[in-house]
Amino acid sequence: MAKDHDPDLDDNQDNLFRKLMLNDKNFKPLNSNNKVNLSESKKLLTENNLNYHRSKEFSPSLEDSGSASSIPLSFHMSQPSVSAEEYISYFKVGLQNKTIKQLKNGDIRIEANLDLHALTQEQACLQFSNFMTRSYARGLRCVCIVHGKGTRSNHAQPILKNLVNNWLYEFSDMILGFCSCPPKNGGTGAVLVLFKAQNSL
Repeated sequence: MAKDHDPDLDDNQDNLFRKLMLNDKNFKPLNSNNKVNLSESKKLLTENNLNYHRSKEFSPSLEDSGSASSIPLSFHMSQPSVSAEEYISYFKVGLQNKTIKQLKNGDIRIEANLDLHALTQEQACLQFSNFMTRSYARGLRCVCIVHGKGTRSNHAQPILKNLVNNWLYEFSDMILGFCSCPPKNGGTGAVLVLFKAQNSL
């Protein structure tokens, strides 16, 4: 049988609790100004979640790309700035002149294409990293990346072209070289990339 509830016991417990709190130097009772601002807390939580998702989005993770690991890319321009019509190229020391000539002439078959037109810098970063890593994982030899010339941009120099030029150096362990396309493949608005064989890493 349940015991009868004793209201005097509740009063004694409440009084004891108040005495303990008042004797605690760290205890400060709430006043009207100590209310929690739920709207501010909700706003902060939303901003933190957004920042978390942004950090995840722009540090590409390619779990479905086989053994290749993702490469976080930088927006810092480590290479000299290039203009819209400027020819860009880079080749590893020891690469045969015959192979370089074939790539420059567009004589090596293009196995995949990536078009970065109309993308923001962040979107281009994600697409570029995914494309490069997956192309290497699939064992492709030559790919084409269209970055455009930035002629419609308000900037003095083409942004995406300069970003791609910098990002390609960050994949130097995977590639043998790259160069602007011949006119038939897009000219200086696109670049051809030649990958290493995977067993050569």
